[in-house]
Amino acid sequence: MTLYKYLTEEHAISMVENGIVRIGTLYEFRDIERHGGVRGDEEEGVKSTHLGGPYELSDNSSIPEFLKGMIKIKGGAKIKEGKLTNITRVDQSPNFYIYCTSKIYNKTLKYRFGGACVEITDYHHFFRELLKTLNQIIPIKEVGLYDCIYTEKSVDHTNWSQTHPALMKPPRYSEECEVRALWQPIDLQSDLKPQIFQCKTITQHCKIK
Repeated sequence: MTLYKYLTEEHAISMVENGIVRIGTLYEFRDIERHGGVRGDEEEGVKSTHLGGPYELSDNSSIPEFLKGMIKIKGGAKIKEGKLTNITRVDQSPNFYIYCTSKIYNKTLKYRFGGACVEITDYHHFFRELLKTLNQIIPIKEVGLYDCIYTEKSVDHTNWSQTHPALMKPPRYSEECEVRALWQPIDLQSDLKPQIFQCKTITQHCKIK
C-alpha cells in the first residue's frame, strides 16, 4: 500500500532528502487556535453516547449495549419500575504519538495542507524505521496503523459502536481518507510532546509526488 503525506514544500524536501520528520500527539490537535479548522478538532480522541429516555430497565439483559460493563444487576436483585433517563457516556482515548497520512493522492488535499506531497512507497519499512528512531528518544510500543472512521462523535445510544475514539473523525473530513500510525509510551504517565528528529533511513522509502 502506498501512502501520502501532505505538508509544505520546505518540509517535504527536508523529509525526502534528509529524513526530517515531525511526530505529533493526538491531544495537540485539540488546539484549534494553533491548527485551525482544517487540521484541528477540539474533540479529538473523544466520543459521547447519549440516552435520553425514559429507558425501561429490569435485569442484565435489558441494560443498553453502551452501558454493559459499567452497570451490573447482581443475581437475585430485582428492579421495580426502573427507568434510565438523560445518561451520557464519554469515552476518551489516551494520548498517543501520531503520524497522519492519506491513502489517496489528491491535489485539493495537497494544496489544503501546505502545497506539497510526499509519496511513501514502502509504508511497512518506513514506519519500522520511524519506530526504531522514536524509541531511542522515548520508550514506546507500536499500537498500529489504522484507517480513520468517519462518523459523528456524539450519537444516540442506538448508534453506539466500539470504534476507538482515537480513530474517529467527523464525516466532513471523509475525503481525506486518513491513515493514522499510533504509538503509546511505555510509561503511561509520560507528558507527550511533539518530536522532530532525523531518521535518514526513511529517505529510501519516500519521494516527492
